[in-house]
Amino acid sequence: MKFLRKSLLMVCVVVLTILTAMHPNSTNDQYAMSKEKPVSAEFKDQESHEAQVRSRQVHFNVMSNYRNYYAGYEPLCFTAITPGPPDAYGLHISFGSNMPGFSHIEYAKEDGDYQVLKNNTLFVALDRELDVVYDVTYQIKPVFSSPEKELVYSINVNCFTIKAIEKLGGTRAKDIIKIRSDPHINYGTNNPENWMTFIPKESEIAFAQKQWGHLLEGVSSDYEKAMILTKALMRELRGHGGLPQALLRELRAFEKYEAITAGKSGYACGQYSEIFSMACNSFGVINRRGFIHDNLQSDEMFIELGSSHLVTEIFDRDLNEWIFIDSGRLGAYLGDVGPLTLHEFFLFMNQPNRRSRLKILYYDPVKDEEQMMHVDDYPGTFRSYIGWTKGFHTRYRGTTQAEIP
Repeated sequence: MKFLRKSLLMVCVVVLTILTAMHPNSTNDQYAMSKEKPVSAEFKDQESHEAQVRSRQVHFNVMSNYRNYYAGYEPLCFTAITPGPPDAYGLHISFGSNMPGFSHIEYAKEDGDYQVLKNNTLFVALDRELDVVYDVTYQIKPVFSSPEKELVYSINVNCFTIKAIEKLGGTRAKDIIKIRSDPHINYGTNNPENWMTFIPKESEIAFAQKQWGHLLEGVSSDYEKAMILTKALMRELRGHGGLPQALLRELRAFEKYEAITAGKSGYACGQYSEIFSMACNSFGVINRRGFIHDNLQSDEMFIELGSSHLVTEIFDRDLNEWIFIDSGRLGAYLGDVGPLTLHEFFLFMNQPNRRSRLKILYYDPVKDEEQMMHVDDYPGTFRSYIGWTKGFHTRYRGTTQAEIP
């Protein structure tokens, strides 16, 4: 199923529009059009607008962009790959892991004995005078506090020197180094925790335990916890929907909850997602809350194209994936594949041939029942998820570079 998901995503070049909007530091989509900057401003030396469009070169990397925002825990990744010092020609390969319980890395050259890798950095000595292809294999083993997490990666390094390439009948201006790994090792990663919008205080954790802790006894899955929490909130806040009062603005999430249930204010998606997000965080469920919208702004007005919405994604550590949950919409599926991420759900909602197989797990708080149904049979609306130019804005407390020990 994961292979099917990746296959679907690879054809979705529109991902760049959404992901660039998600993060202010995104640089991969360096040629993306914007409403503020017309194409002609970037191609002043062209003869006409038609020539500008024809000559436009667009660079994108769909999977790297997607991974910046949807990476989970990785047992091993590259943190840096750099040439060695001039007096010792070679390659420094640094490793790390954002997996909880990571301790250190051990390595073995070819079939040798394992030893601790100092500073988690491997130096591969190379010889530029060789006229044959240099080939060496290392076994890399990240070590964790839980032995069952340990894996062994095989890394093969080939060096094609200029002389070796010439001997083979080719020509190159530089040595070519090829690094192959099995299982595949990615370069850099993100920590899911860095996306958490709200960090609860001890008093708020105590409040959540008193209010909902009994519902989560014996539940270990993050996704199950999130579903139980959102169903409880749907039942408890039912009948209080409406215009949020100004008094809510200065209140923290659970104070909003108390004011709403006391009948002092109505609530909308913003208040619900904030309360749900804080409740999840209080029980250790990683999540991020974001704003879906498409708008134009001027000094005088704010223009919305369609409908805006605030929604939450949770991170399930067992599945090692982000999952879309929106109040009574407990998860989305493409056929039997899922639960989907928010971006996958958004993407497939806007593709008719995918939408025909798109389902939602719906919770009815009145009947206290769950039902899997086609999105077109859902009793509510998905208006906020329609439109290719929608953006999902959330907060990130780190960078999109590797953040690992």
